Amino acid sequence: MTPADAPAWRRVCALDELRAAGRLERLIGRRAALLLWRDEAPVACDAHCPHAHAPLVDGRVEGGRIHCARHMASFDLETGAPDGAWRIPPLRIYRLRVVDGWIELAEP
Repeated sequence: MTPADAPAWRRVCALDELRAAGRLERLIGRRAALLLWRDEAPVACDAHCPHAHAPLVDGRVEGGRIHCARHMASFDLETGAPDGAWRIPPLRIYRLRVVDGWIELAEP
């Protein structure tokens, strides 16, 4: 990867803040991201379902998936893939890193 191809990283919150809250929404550019504390590590995805644009902040997280509270479609939190029953776009999963106690997301 050349420097021109390197992602722009944006600091979004302190790791301890997410750990305490469990889930937070943050703006990344013009997109809303949902940060989740899952299995002792941060995960970040789009904050809205790609099907009905419902807020996922109210969704249930279980078995490595987030379930949309509006229509119960679920998405894999590693790949963004919807469950097999739905023919909808995948959920965007953000690349993230932790630097000096801060969570940074790659710009979409």
